[in-house]
Amino acid sequence: MILTLLAWFLPLAHALSPIEDNSFFINEGYNQDTGVVQIVQGFQWAPIAQDWSHVATVEIPIANEKHQLSVQSSLQHQGTASTLVEFGDLFVSYQHWLVHGESVHLTPRIGLYFPTGSYARSAGSGTIGVSAGTSFTVNFSEKLAHHWSL
Repeated sequence: MILTLLAWFLPLAHALSPIEDNSFFINEGYNQDTGVVQIVQGFQWAPIAQDWSHVATVEIPIANEKHQLSVQSSLQHQGTASTLVEFGDLFVSYQHWLVHGESVHLTPRIGLYFPTGSYARSAGSGTIGVSAGTSFTVNFSEKLAHHWSL
Protein backbone atom coordinates (compact mmCIF):
# COMPACT_ATOMS: atom_id res chain seq x y z
CA MET A 1 0.00 0.00 0.00
CA ILE A 2 2.70 2.50 0.99
CA LEU A 3 4.78 1.62 -2.06
CA THR A 4 1.74 2.18 -4.27
CA LEU A 5 1.21 5.63 -2.75
CA LEU A 6 4.89 6.50 -3.17
CA ALA A 7 4.84 5.31 -6.76
CA TRP A 8 1.83 7.53 -7.40
CA PHE A 9 3.04 10.71 -5.62
CA LEU A 10 6.80 10.75 -6.29
CA PRO A 11 6.41 11.78 -9.94
CA LEU A 12 4.01 14.51 -8.84
CA ALA A 13 6.45 15.77 -6.19
CA HIS A 14 9.18 15.97 -8.80
CA ALA A 15 6.98 18.21 -10.98
CA LEU A 16 6.06 20.62 -8.16
CA SER A 17 7.41 24.13 -8.09
CA PRO A 18 7.87 26.16 -4.88
CA ILE A 19 4.83 27.91 -3.42
CA GLU A 20 5.37 31.44 -4.58
CA ASP A 21 1.98 33.03 -4.04
CA ASN A 22 0.74 32.07 -0.61
CA SER A 23 -0.56 35.29 0.92
CA PHE A 24 -3.15 33.37 2.89
CA PHE A 25 -0.25 31.79 4.86
CA ILE A 26 2.33 34.56 5.03
CA ASN A 27 3.30 37.55 2.90
CA GLU A 28 5.98 36.75 0.40
CA GLY A 29 8.84 39.03 -0.63
CA TYR A 30 7.27 40.17 -3.89
CA ASN A 31 4.08 41.78 -5.15
CA GLN A 32 1.28 40.71 -7.45
CA ASP A 33 2.04 40.49 -11.16
CA THR A 34 1.08 43.53 -13.22
CA GLY A 35 -2.62 43.42 -14.02
CA VAL A 36 -3.40 40.70 -11.41
CA VAL A 37 -5.61 41.64 -8.47
CA GLN A 38 -5.61 39.12 -5.64
CA ILE A 39 -8.37 38.79 -3.05
CA VAL A 40 -7.45 36.95 0.15
CA GLN A 41 -10.29 36.03 2.51
CA GLY A 42 -10.50 34.54 5.97
CA PHE A 43 -13.42 33.37 8.07
CA GLN A 44 -13.46 32.52 11.77
CA TRP A 45 -16.40 31.07 13.69
CA ALA A 46 -16.76 30.40 17.41
CA PRO A 47 -19.86 28.15 17.62
CA ILE A 48 -20.33 28.26 21.40
CA ALA A 49 -20.24 32.05 21.63
CA GLN A 50 -21.97 32.43 18.24
CA ASP A 51 -19.25 34.88 17.15
CA TRP A 52 -17.92 35.06 13.62
CA SER A 53 -15.72 37.35 11.57
CA HIS A 54 -14.86 37.65 7.90
CA VAL A 55 -11.75 39.48 6.66
CA ALA A 56 -11.06 40.32 3.02
CA THR A 57 -7.85 41.80 1.63
CA VAL A 58 -7.55 43.10 -1.92
CA GLU A 59 -4.00 43.37 -3.29
CA ILE A 60 -3.69 45.68 -6.29
CA PRO A 61 -0.51 46.31 -8.30
CA ILE A 62 -0.07 50.00 -9.07
CA ALA A 63 1.40 50.70 -12.52
CA ASN A 64 3.70 47.65 -12.30
CA GLU A 65 4.62 44.88 -9.88
CA LYS A 66 7.10 47.06 -7.93
CA HIS A 67 4.26 48.97 -6.26
CA GLN A 68 1.25 47.43 -4.53
CA LEU A 69 -1.71 48.81 -2.62
CA SER A 70 -3.60 46.55 -0.23
CA VAL A 71 -6.97 47.25 1.36
CA GLN A 72 -8.33 45.08 4.17
CA SER A 73 -11.80 45.23 5.66
CA SER A 74 -13.79 43.02 7.99
CA LEU A 75 -17.31 42.12 9.03
CA GLN A 76 -18.09 40.62 12.41
CA HIS A 77 -20.95 39.35 14.52
CA GLN A 78 -20.62 39.02 18.28
CA GLY A 79 -22.72 36.80 20.49
CA THR A 80 -26.13 35.16 20.44
CA ALA A 81 -27.98 38.22 21.79
CA SER A 82 -27.05 40.36 18.81
CA THR A 83 -28.27 40.16 15.24
CA LEU A 84 -26.10 43.13 14.30
CA VAL A 85 -23.27 42.63 11.82
CA GLU A 86 -20.54 45.25 12.27
CA PHE A 87 -17.87 46.62 9.97
CA GLY A 88 -14.41 46.52 11.51
CA ASP A 89 -11.54 48.94 11.04
CA LEU A 90 -10.16 49.54 7.56
CA PHE A 91 -6.47 48.86 6.86
CA VAL A 92 -4.72 50.37 3.83
CA SER A 93 -1.08 49.58 3.09
CA TYR A 94 1.53 50.21 0.43
CA GLN A 95 4.43 47.90 -0.29
CA HIS A 96 7.40 48.47 -2.56
CA TRP A 97 9.32 45.60 -4.15
CA LEU A 98 12.72 46.96 -3.13
CA VAL A 99 15.01 44.00 -3.88
CA HIS A 100 14.17 41.93 -6.94
CA GLY A 101 17.08 39.54 -7.33
CA GLU A 102 17.23 36.13 -8.90
CA SER A 103 16.99 34.35 -5.55
CA VAL A 104 16.33 37.12 -2.99
CA HIS A 105 13.25 39.37 -2.80
CA LEU A 106 12.46 42.09 -0.24
CA THR A 107 9.28 44.18 0.06
CA PRO A 108 8.95 46.68 2.92
CA ARG A 109 5.45 47.94 3.65
CA ILE A 110 3.71 50.67 5.62
CA GLY A 111 0.04 50.89 6.42
CA LEU A 112 -2.63 52.86 8.25
CA TYR A 113 -5.57 51.57 10.28
CA PHE A 114 -8.67 53.75 10.03
CA PRO A 115 -11.21 53.53 12.88
CA THR A 116 -14.27 52.64 10.80
CA GLY A 117 -15.50 49.99 13.26
CA SER A 118 -17.44 50.79 16.41
CA TYR A 119 -15.16 50.91 19.44
CA ALA A 120 -18.20 50.88 21.77
CA ARG A 121 -19.39 47.57 20.28
CA SER A 122 -15.87 46.05 20.14
CA ALA A 123 -15.78 46.12 16.33
CA GLY A 124 -12.94 48.62 16.05
CA SER A 125 -9.98 50.17 17.83
CA GLY A 126 -11.37 53.70 18.05
CA THR A 127 -8.09 55.22 16.89
CA ILE A 128 -5.84 55.57 13.87
CA GLY A 129 -2.95 53.12 13.83
CA VAL A 130 0.28 52.70 11.89
CA SER A 131 1.91 49.44 10.84
CA ALA A 132 5.29 48.83 9.25
CA GLY A 133 7.05 45.64 8.29
CA THR A 134 8.87 43.78 5.58
CA SER A 135 8.54 40.51 3.75
CA PHE A 136 11.55 38.54 2.62
CA THR A 137 11.77 35.58 0.25
CA VAL A 138 14.76 33.41 -0.57
CA ASN A 139 14.63 30.92 -3.43
CA PHE A 140 17.07 28.24 -2.26
CA SER A 141 16.62 26.18 -5.40
CA GLU A 142 14.26 25.75 -8.32
CA LYS A 143 11.93 23.73 -6.05
CA LEU A 144 12.38 25.41 -2.62
CA ALA A 145 11.39 28.93 -1.59
CA HIS A 146 11.22 30.24 1.96
CA HIS A 147 9.16 33.29 3.03
CA TRP A 148 9.53 35.46 6.15
CA SER A 149 7.45 38.40 7.38
CA LEU A 150 8.79 40.79 10.00
